[in-house]
Amino acid sequence: MASLIRVVYMLELDRQENRTQENALAPSWWIPFKYKLTQILIDERDGSIFAAIFEWIDLQHWLTFYQLDQMVPLKLVLF
Repeated sequence: MASLIRVVYMLELDRQENRTQENALAPSWWIPFKYKLTQILIDERDGSIFAAIFEWIDLQHWLTFYQLDQMVPLKLVLF
């Protein structure tokens, strides 16, 4: 989970460095965990990224190998 918390820092760093989707560093922090970025929360005062919302994209795979009581979070809000 600590790696996912670093995602918001990396999103902000990508923004500051004007990185595009092709050369952004942040996606490599959430893609291995099978999450997709659904929303970025931006501070209205300075335009900085302060949080992000992710949704898990591999539910069928999880249900194939694990029981429902072992579920991973389907959505994450990271600050």
